[in-house]
Amino acid sequence: MSALRILAVPAAALVILAGTAATAAEAQSRVVSFADLDLSQPSHARKLERRIRTAAVNVCGGAMPRDLATRAAAQKCVAAAVGHARTEAATAIASARTNREAAENPSTASGRS
Repeated sequence: MSALRILAVPAAALVILAGTAATAAEAQSRVVSFADLDLSQPSHARKLERRIRTAAVNVCGGAMPRDLATRAAAQKCVAAAVGHARTEAATAIASARTNREAAENPSTASGRS
């Protein structure tokens, strides 16, 4: 796995729906690639976090609107999208770190002391 999908409902749709659940047809998504990152490195993991947030802001309505209701909906959308993607990112980061540790310590990975 070298990409995450950011799934979110844009702020405009949330305002129009006014408290109802959004349908899959109203959801938008973006793919966030991390094929170029070594997620075992903390600086690269932070880069992925920034990419996730940028993608969520873009999907959820871009620049923060002036209308307070729309702004609140956009912020809620971004938080939900980032939260979902963080779960996937955490799995990818943990896997990368485990793989790096196994490569650095082959005797530990095979169960030998």
